[in-house]
Amino acid sequence: MRINYYLITFLLFSNNLFSNFDLSDSLKIQRLFEQSDNLWNPNGPFTQNIVLLNHAEELSNKIGDYENQVKALLKLATVHFYNSDVLRFEIVNIKADSLVKVHAEINNEYLTYIYANYSSIYRRKRMYLKAIDYCERGIEIAAKLKSPALASLYNDIAKHYISLGDYVKGRDYIELALTANKNPYKAFVEFDSYSELAVIHKRMGFQYVSLENLIRSLEILENQNEPEYIDEIQLYQVAITRDALVLNELELVEKYLEKIEKHSRPFRTQIIEAKYIELLALLEMKSSNKDLNSIRENVDNATKILESLQTSGISLDVSICEIYERLSDFYESQNMLDNSEKYLNKGLVKLGNLNLLDNPRKVKNKDLTVRLLNKLIDVKIANGDKESTEKMMVDILNIIRAFRIENTTASHKQFWANQYLSIIEKAIDFYYSEGDLEACYSLIEENKSNLLAQEINESDSKGYANLPPELLESEKELKQELNFLESEIESFSENAVQDSSVLNNLRLEKSNKQIELDRLNKKLENEYPQYYKLKYDLTPTTIDDVQKLITGVEVVVEYFIGKENAYVVFITKDSYRIEKLKDLKSLKVRLSQFYKSMRSEEDEAQDSLYTLLGLEILDSLSSDINSLIIVGDDVLNNIPFGAIKDNENKLLLERYNIQYQYSIKLMKLLQARKSADYSNDFLGYAYKSDSGVYLPERSCMSTSLGNLACSKNEIDGISNLLADGNNVVIDGSLEDFMDKASNSKIIHLATHACMDAENPDFSRIYFNDDYLTVNDLEVSELNSDLVVLSACESGYGEVVQGEGTMSLSKGFFHAGAKSTVVSLWPVDDCRTAELMNYFYASLMKGNSKDKALREAKLTYLSKANPEKTHPYYWAGFVLIGDSSAVIDSYSSLYLVFIGVLLLVFVAWIIKNYLRKNS
Repeated sequence: MRINYYLITFLLFSNNLFSNFDLSDSLKIQRLFEQSDNLWNPNGPFTQNIVLLNHAEELSNKIGDYENQVKALLKLATVHFYNSDVLRFEIVNIKADSLVKVHAEINNEYLTYIYANYSSIYRRKRMYLKAIDYCERGIEIAAKLKSPALASLYNDIAKHYISLGDYVKGRDYIELALTANKNPYKAFVEFDSYSELAVIHKRMGFQYVSLENLIRSLEILENQNEPEYIDEIQLYQVAITRDALVLNELELVEKYLEKIEKHSRPFRTQIIEAKYIELLALLEMKSSNKDLNSIRENVDNATKILESLQTSGISLDVSICEIYERLSDFYESQNMLDNSEKYLNKGLVKLGNLNLLDNPRKVKNKDLTVRLLNKLIDVKIANGDKESTEKMMVDILNIIRAFRIENTTASHKQFWANQYLSIIEKAIDFYYSEGDLEACYSLIEENKSNLLAQEINESDSKGYANLPPELLESEKELKQELNFLESEIESFSENAVQDSSVLNNLRLEKSNKQIELDRLNKKLENEYPQYYKLKYDLTPTTIDDVQKLITGVEVVVEYFIGKENAYVVFITKDSYRIEKLKDLKSLKVRLSQFYKSMRSEEDEAQDSLYTLLGLEILDSLSSDINSLIIVGDDVLNNIPFGAIKDNENKLLLERYNIQYQYSIKLMKLLQARKSADYSNDFLGYAYKSDSGVYLPERSCMSTSLGNLACSKNEIDGISNLLADGNNVVIDGSLEDFMDKASNSKIIHLATHACMDAENPDFSRIYFNDDYLTVNDLEVSELNSDLVVLSACESGYGEVVQGEGTMSLSKGFFHAGAKSTVVSLWPVDDCRTAELMNYFYASLMKGNSKDKALREAKLTYLSKANPEKTHPYYWAGFVLIGDSSAVIDSYSSLYLVFIGVLLLVFVAWIIKNYLRKNS
């Protein structure tokens, strides 16, 4: 957008600095500036401006007035930008940069404009990460100097993130721009912000919000009553009409078409003319009597105009590609697949990506490239071209993997995981239909908990790559500071009365800390290549990898739930099988009913669930199988498989030990975690408040939380069972808990928890008058072998495609835990205390965690009042992560000790006997 350069231009062309140099020369320089200002027109011509500013720069250099020399160079850079002379734009900017760094007396604020120029240069080269780096440098200086350029730099960095496809982060920076906007030309910064918000919302699929932002941008420009903005006004009138037409908002179409005809014709630039011709093609496509020749002619004319104007790089490439994409969609709707394919290929050629697909990290405009490839795959499938389809599947999946590396923010990954679900599903369907089950499984596994696995992998990689301790400490401090600021912002958002200035300052401070952290991460990746390689290990998980990971009595049952189709995978030590589930719609209905019946003590909705989930295959497996490793997907992450009944009305709990994994790659990482040298064998906490109310259920209350009648008994009972160990029971202080937690092998919390559906990072587990959030856990180091969250909904969470549930449980894995026992719904207080005592009694025998939890549930069912045997009371607790035993069997150790003593005694008797006989 040229509008951002209007801002820089205004600030430089209207700023007259007087110096202490020879008055006559200084006045000459100022007159040259004034003459240039008077001639300035963003639409040209530029020759006289260049002559005047070159003269001002030479004269400033001659008398040693370096500040005015920098000012002249920056004005000159702006002129070259508008003149589309990118080479001179870069040369002049480098010269200005060198001057500022050599001469300490020059105002550092000029660096903000220099860095903004560098950012623009690298944007034109499509080197967006480099462009972001220069924006961050400019923001750091602008924030310290409280420069009016700060908001514009935030807008610039947002544009780079948009180009990278990280729309969530782009939106965050635009919000910062609107917050930090103290620019003398505030309206134009707002215009830039809202126009970029329109781009973000359009690409995220929020078309109506995008249209609202476009209209808001146009209104800001129109209210300025400045004739030089007529180009932008015309462009936005056409864009609004086009988007309104796509959304069938016919009143808006009519309104803005009338504006175009009355106030905009003739168009002042060929770009706007091309966009208008494209609009005419769209109008024709929407008409009931379509004229194919007219559509083709308009699209060709629009494309030719834009191609003839290819002087400003990527923006026109994208515009042309979007025209091709629109035309391809039209031909596909007419079942003219060859024409559709032709225009999709033209789009890929225009982006320059056909020769780069073997190196996906170099692919430009990955989001648009993926979109075109995805549509091309549909055309190839419709034409029955299997060979080309497979080649394109490989290309598109490699680009997605590169996307995951290039953009590391959690919000970005969550957004794209959902966007690319249809692509992953399409690839799985293709490989399944072709009988390539190995490729099919690798994709099913690839779409699981990428965020958590990558972050754990990143943490482990730091140890293997031998990174400097001081850098790791700096990273840790920055993460803690960011966590504090996020918590402060969250608490402000919860209050009805807010001090907006304090809130804005917190957001700005958070942004600056995030920039520092981003820079540090880039430094670690660039200077320590081994760390980079380990951190971004995208090696696919194979069936063979799984078989090496499990024992002969275990079976992995892994699901993929797509938008149209679902699959289940069964992997044993020496066999595997993948089945397509037959009725996804009915399955989702049954699962919803089943979960509802579990948590509300209703009659169990079991009808056909065993069959719909494909679990009948278990009946054909070896009778040696006694353990299920469930890797769920989508809503299955919140389902207790132990409560499902087979075709003989027998609970799966009765047949199998059951553990849950977020993904197999994560299972492998958790098993590899080394146990620490723990000071405490057990750390327990029971919720206690000053409330006189005792609650029968551990649940998230909207009012003040009441006491729990049985949580203290639960902790005391477990402590008695583990009496021979070094046990610590804390009395409610979060600070006390955090002090002890990092050195505790088992952590057990009998308390309240609250799931935050809108912001899972702020889901809470309570400690008397305080609480711990997922956000807090992500900057903590607990390293426990087992964490038991004996609270409500500690394993339940909002389902994010490709990530599973965003629950409290995941926070403890972030913090270093090897396994968790968590609940899927609000739980009965006293029945939970009983169940947990049975669980630890079984662990004491040296049983694995999954076996111990199964035994605890079966013991509970055998002893409980029949009125308390509904799955609500026992099925909600599940084991996630490493299932190995956490407590050595004391009886086994005792027998070993006795055996050793007997052997020593026998050896002593034999030795004495031989001595006497000799």
